Amino acid sequence: MAELLAAIEDNDQTYGRGRSTLDHRQISDVADALGVDTNAYKQFTKSL
Repeated sequence: MAELLAAIEDNDQTYGRGRSTLDHRQISDVADALGVDTNAYKQFTKSL
């Protein structure tokens, strides 16, 4: 999960696209279930 979040953070094509709010919400739910803190990933959390 951390690798996925880091890849999202480093690529504006993932967090800058229109569907990112829908997709990233699902990823956030899974990260929460796994106990992964997403607060360190600023671009990811902005797109929620």
